[in-house]
Order: sequence, then C-alpha cells, then structure tokens
Amino acid sequence: MAFAFHSPRNTDRSLCEVLRERIEKADEHLSVPAPRRAEGIHEARKRFKELRAALRLFPDQKHPEVAALDKVFRDAGRQLSGTRDAQALLECWEKLHDADPEPLDTPFGRAFHAALRRNAAAQLHESGTLAGILGHLRTTLRDHLHRLPEIHAADDGFDYIERGIRRSYRAGRRQLHDTIHDASAEQFHEWRKRVKDHWYHIRMIAQAWPEALEHRQRLFKQLSDQLGDDHDLAVLAGQLRVWPERARQETQRQALVLAIMRRQAFLRREALALGRRLYAEKPRAFTRRIGCYWALWEQDQP
Repeated sequence: MAFAFHSPRNTDRSLCEVLRERIEKADEHLSVPAPRRAEGIHEARKRFKELRAALRLFPDQKHPEVAALDKVFRDAGRQLSGTRDAQALLECWEKLHDADPEPLDTPFGRAFHAALRRNAAAQLHESGTLAGILGHLRTTLRDHLHRLPEIHAADDGFDYIERGIRRSYRAGRRQLHDTIHDASAEQFHEWRKRVKDHWYHIRMIAQAWPEALEHRQRLFKQLSDQLGDDHDLAVLAGQLRVWPERARQETQRQALVLAIMRRQAFLRREALALGRRLYAEKPRAFTRRIGCYWALWEQDQP
C-alpha cells in the first residue's frame, strides 16, 4: 500500500496500514549497502517525516501510543540528521552554483566546497558509530510494527481524519502569518515543517479527487522545496561564519555571503507569494471542501 488512502471507508484501519507500509519502507532504506548509504539515509528520513505526519491524522493526539510513536520517529530522524545535513549542504552548494556561479568560483569558494565534501565523506564513511545506529534503528522499527496504535472511533471515512487535516492546514496558515510579520530564518524553518505536514496529508487523501488534489500536491511540493532550499542556505551561511579559514580572503567570503543572501531573498519572495494563495481559504472552509470531494468519492464506490 502506497502513502495514500485507497478507499473512502475504514479510514482507521487504512491509517494503520499506511503506518505499517512506511515503517517497512524505512527499514528497507536503512538496510541498503554502504555505497548507497547517503541515498538510503535521505529516503529513510523522508519516511520518518511521513510517519509523523500520518500520526497527526489520528483524532486523539494525546493517546499514549500516538505520542510514543511520534517520539520514536522524531528521535530516529534526529539520529541521522548529521549525516543527511552534510549531504544537503553539498547539494545546496550545487544549486547555488547553478543560480549564481561567479561568487563561488574563487579560491575561497573552492576551498570551502572541498571542506564540505570532506565533511560529507567523513559522516558517511569514517563514522564508526553509523553502522551501529542504523542497526539499532532497524531493530526499533521492527519492534514497533507490532505496536501500531489502533484507535477506533464512532466516526469513519473523512470524519475520522477531518480534525487532523484541519489542524495541519490551520497550523500552516498561522505560521505563514507569523512568518510574514517576522521574516527570520527560524520562522521560515517552522513554516516549512507545517507546509510539509499539509503536503503529506494531501498526498494521503489525493484519491478523493486526483485531478484537483494532485495539482495541489505539486504546488505544496514546490513550496516545500523553496523553503527547504532557504533553510539549507541559512545553514550554509552559518558554516561560513564558523569555518576556521574564514579570516582569509575576506572579500571573496563576503561575496559568497551576499550570493547566499540574494538567493534566499528570491526564494522567500517566491514562497510567500505561493503560500498566500495556497492558504487563502479559512480552515473550516477548506475542510468542508475536501469533505465534499470525499463524499462524492464515497458515492462513486460500488
């Protein structure tokens, strides 16, 4: 079963099936051979984020099993964050180079890029604890396959997940408002988390009306990518500030910092313009609309 509801009925059972399938996928990604480890870790962290988003659809967010699983997946992602972040900075550098190569093609820029490559390689191949971490995570995931929360309620169909959909949409809309009024890196990063939650939820419910919701899904993926690139650039700028060689070739370093700032300004303008449109509806109006799609989907079933 993919990361989606395939029927408008029995959403409580389907939600558990989605969790089970994502856990199994995460386990597969963590078991890839060493040459593919960077890709495997990246994919596993995506599965952990999807799992946490799926948990947010349970109607009772304070249920002990839901809270416990959320902590498991949060901690699992954090254990792999150093390795993935090192790779993400390399990817960030390449995207920045594609957009604005001149400030990066300097002796300072090339030396900094080489340092990023060394750090990424060290995280993957010179860390004696990484293999142990991956093994422990796989054991933890397999253990939790047998302890998924089965929370049943009188509601079924869209009613079972409506509150979760509305919560994630409302949280993203509020964070957009906060980010407009305080355009700090921290606010943009928090908004990205809420955007990803809603993107995952739209992926899960897209079968209610694929033609409309798959388009929304693509737009939220675009928004998430813009905010993700902005965050990676903020981290890259932070690395520049603490790099031991920063005192040398200061003019070239400043040119690189300005290139990062220009790219961030562009990404933020694009993200805010798109976000205002995607979050234009009020939360109750949005969930009512999705509920209508869901009801029509149910009517179409044999």
